[in-house]
Amino acid sequence: GMAKQFKAQQEKLLEKVAAMEELSISHSADIVNLKQQHSEEILEIKENEIIVSSLEARHAQELELRESYMKDYREKLTNAQRRNKEFEAAESNYVSEIEAMKRYLKELEKSSNIETQAHGDLQLENSKLKA
Repeated sequence: GMAKQFKAQQEKLLEKVAAMEELSISHSADIVNLKQQHSEEILEIKENEIIVSSLEARHAQELELRESYMKDYREKLTNAQRRNKEFEAAESNYVSEIEAMKRYLKELEKSSNIETQAHGDLQLENSKLKA
């Protein structure tokens, strides 16, 4: 009886051990798979970091370029505005010079009209005297 019982227990234990070994094998396979997946993910993350940092570098370059373009543009704009002001000043000087010339001409006209009138009067006086 005892021997039979012992034998049965032994077989059960062997079955348990076999089952545990199977579990252990599949478990270590899982571990291998997980390690593989994990290292692939790490690689992917590193690649993404490289991509991101190169994008950031490019973005920084683009920002720098844009900044320098904007600086150039502002300088050009400032120069253009300054030239425009200079031109406007010159133009208004020119216009005021023209106005002054016109006034001068009017004055000349007036005085020459007066002279002409006086001359006419004199001629009239002369012709009266002669008559």
